[in-house]
Amino acid sequence: MNSIQRLSSLLRQLPGVGPKAADRMAWWVLKQPQTIASELSGALNQLHGGVSVCNQCRRYSDHHRSSQSTLCEICQNPQRDQSIICVVGESNDTAIIETTHNFSGVYHVLGGYLDPLEGVTASDIAIPELIERIRTQTLRTKELILAFNADVRGETTALYIRNALSKERSEGLKLTALARGLPSSALIEYADELTLSDALKGRREL
Repeated sequence: MNSIQRLSSLLRQLPGVGPKAADRMAWWVLKQPQTIASELSGALNQLHGGVSVCNQCRRYSDHHRSSQSTLCEICQNPQRDQSIICVVGESNDTAIIETTHNFSGVYHVLGGYLDPLEGVTASDIAIPELIERIRTQTLRTKELILAFNADVRGETTALYIRNALSKERSEGLKLTALARGLPSSALIEYADELTLSDALKGRREL
């Protein structure tokens, strides 16, 4: 296996990258100046050393050597509302939500979704940590936003958390989910039944 084939083989392991796309990437890197390859190599080598997992929310964040805190910059930010927790499946979901600039609370990353068919149970992801966090933190959690994918795994995980926190819900914990419905510029005639149903349920007053 030559150098190009080896790089292409490694690139194929990336999510969503097939053989042809991996080959194109490998040839693209080859055509670039040596400095580009060096920068890519350096960034990959430094990735694990420069990123850490927050002890509270479990999201990946840049590690600041000067800081002794085990919390990420969001959990440490006094301007963030610690009583509102947005629960997501993966760490990269937090980055997407942050781009909206419409959320001022904090996060909790599960690190996956419940999947009985694949043998993924609550103990395999950070559901026990979420429940413990809600029950033990000094500031009472007012709202838990379940920002999950709109699929079977997301629905299963949301239902499990809802049942697990039945006591807290009866004591005033607000449990919410992301609104779903028709995207911008969508035509009703092309919408499936589930999307249209969610759009009707999540309708807003004009």
